[in-house]
Amino acid sequence: MFITHDLGIIAEIADQVAVMYQGKIVESGPVWQIFSNPQHPYTKGLLTCRPQPNRRLRRLPTVADFMQVRTGAEGELIIEERETDVNHALQAAQEFSSTDLEQRLATLQQKTPLLSVQNLRVGFPIRSIFGQTKRYFMAVNDVSFEVYPGETLGLVGESGCGKSTLARTILQLIKSLDGRVVFEGQEITKLSPDQLRRLRQDMQIVFQNPFSSLDARMTVGAAVIEPMRIHSKPKERDLQRQRAIELLERVGLDASAMNRYPHEFSGGQRQRICIARALALQPKFIICDESVSALDVSVQAQVLQPAQGATE
Repeated sequence: MFITHDLGIIAEIADQVAVMYQGKIVESGPVWQIFSNPQHPYTKGLLTCRPQPNRRLRRLPTVADFMQVRTGAEGELIIEERETDVNHALQAAQEFSSTDLEQRLATLQQKTPLLSVQNLRVGFPIRSIFGQTKRYFMAVNDVSFEVYPGETLGLVGESGCGKSTLARTILQLIKSLDGRVVFEGQEITKLSPDQLRRLRQDMQIVFQNPFSSLDARMTVGAAVIEPMRIHSKPKERDLQRQRAIELLERVGLDASAMNRYPHEFSGGQRQRICIARALALQPKFIICDESVSALDVSVQAQVLQPAQGATE
């Protein structure tokens, strides 16, 4: 039995497929049947939400485009199919043409870069038997790139190639051996701890591991509110709590999560909490380190949709 939210893998290796939603199997059958002729609205939504390499949409479709869920008189969930089909949903999402994408890129690159990384090198010392630094293991070696306001830069590579190290170095969680990191025209590798702390509200990260990213002793509400409390943004506690609830709802959770602890949530739900926390201060720049890898495609779209306009 292979448990996953990766529909591409299921299409490659599975013989039979069972689709689960809210604790129930809502549809099952041979893999070819499920993928070619889905019957349940949730399955239709899942399949449509899959990214397609030959098509770039202005808005990511979500499961909510295909179904609506309401509670019955006895508390049971009632799933109703919306009067829409796949083609209609994709048309509503609107597709970017290649010309649109070229014009968008040209417009973005006319602006001043929000972030500029120049010849960055990060190494970890390898000690000799006498405790002295013998040499360095280079995790990031002479990396340069720019990110413009409103642009999303995708960074790909195999596990262990240095992606997370590069991300942490940009935020000065790891110090570099050489190179420059310029954010909004300011060289941040030379900033003092106090200056870096003030900069944190504009630069945030969603860490790769949702299990170690949250303090097990803090409730989810306290974890999301903490950045707002540190930076007094907003100052009123009632407004901080209200914004925390709004953020949790935007990533697919609800207000009841506020008083619960991280161990009460699944890995995917914890990742949503980490995303809500990263968005709390409305940062100008967000690094998402495998931020939606633990989420199924429908929730990926739901989470990424409100983040549009931020820079990743």
